[in-house]
Amino acid sequence: IFMIDASAGFTKDGPKNRLRAQDIHQIVDVFNKRLDVPKYSRMVSLDEIETNEFNLNLPRY
Repeated sequence: IFMIDASAGFTKDGPKNRLRAQDIHQIVDVFNKRLDVPKYSRMVSLDEIETNEFNLNLPRY
């Protein structure tokens, strides 16, 4: 499973968080190229997910 933590890529707009165009482009680029970026994105094996009791909470990965 390819995990991307894009939680830091947004601007605050009142009570909402909005993705900027540059953030969306980064997400799409990283996904399409399957880039391993520390603290942002990586491929996670099913074995590792099982080790984490199938918890998909991004900070675990």
